[in-house]
Amino acid sequence: LVKLAHRLQVLRDLTGAPIRITSGYRNSKLNASVGGSTDSAHLTGEAVDIDKRYIPDWLYKLLWKNWSGGMGVYKAHIHLDIRNKRRWDG
Repeated sequence: LVKLAHRLQVLRDLTGAPIRITSGYRNSKLNASVGGSTDSAHLTGEAVDIDKRYIPDWLYKLLWKNWSGGMGVYKAHIHLDIRNKRRWDG
């Protein structure tokens, strides 16, 4: 959790603005109700979903290239996790 929080603080420092998290840790019941994967990083507190409207284009490009964990891009949010590096469109 500290590792993820530190990385999110770096993003906040880069933008000079708050990072709007729409989803963080989820228990298994909530995760199932939102259609989350049974091995979701949200279940262990290793993932967040960030409101896409608050991610400037330059930061999006920087993340896509350099984020060391997982990054998924969805209509309304960007998923970031601290597991293995991978990229996907939702």
